[in-house]
Amino acid sequence: MSAFSGAFSSGIANLSGVFTSGALNMSTHLHIILPEPDKMHGTLLLLHGLKGGSEDWQRKTSIERYAAEYGLAVFMPEVQRSWYIDMKFGLPYFTYVSEELPAWIASQFRVPIDPKHLYVAGLSMGGFGALKLALTHPDRFAGCMSLSPRLYLRDRLEQKKDELQDRKEWKAILGDDLIVGPENDLELLAEAAAKGPVPRIYLACGTEDSLYPESVRMRDHLRSLGMNITYEEWSGIHSWVFWDKAIQRGLEAVVTKER
Repeated sequence: MSAFSGAFSSGIANLSGVFTSGALNMSTHLHIILPEPDKMHGTLLLLHGLKGGSEDWQRKTSIERYAAEYGLAVFMPEVQRSWYIDMKFGLPYFTYVSEELPAWIASQFRVPIDPKHLYVAGLSMGGFGALKLALTHPDRFAGCMSLSPRLYLRDRLEQKKDELQDRKEWKAILGDDLIVGPENDLELLAEAAAKGPVPRIYLACGTEDSLYPESVRMRDHLRSLGMNITYEEWSGIHSWVFWDKAIQRGLEAVVTKER
């Protein structure tokens, strides 16, 4: 069972509520933006960051206006601090976002969710999740936008190895051995995905962001695999000022407008 309430303005439906997930065995928050049916040309899974939640994009950017401009139905799920991973001692959030949620969307809404019209985007932790989705299932997505992402989990673990609370959280996600398996190694996923058609990829990070070196490293790796990605950087930190601009530029680079 799911329950949503919302508002309508200038032909846009803005819905918020709870989705009862079988994969998670609980209800979880979900926010939805739906443009007018005759102006709907694609669907976007829009992912939040580590310290945020499913409502962030609506509260802190003009995503509703951008959705209307591009004719996108936007679905913003809640995954807590799971890193969009099927946790070892927790909930299967990757299965929820990659399998259950798209299937539910297809069954409940008349929105295009085929590989030519499905997109994924996210910031920070959500940028990792967006690339994980697109590189794990490159045949399902038309495009991916990864904004100021944390891309190398091993590096984060090494930086935080002496912080006990952080280690407990990561053990819940990865297991007691804290091993980052190939399913969570974006470089390995990219190498496998490069053997076939790959979605259009947009990668952006602010030059003053502490995660900037990771974006440069991933840019170079993807290009070494022959992927035609759009990479952009400009002065900016890890903030909504940067992400509001970056999502606009990402949509421009990745989404095909249909009139």
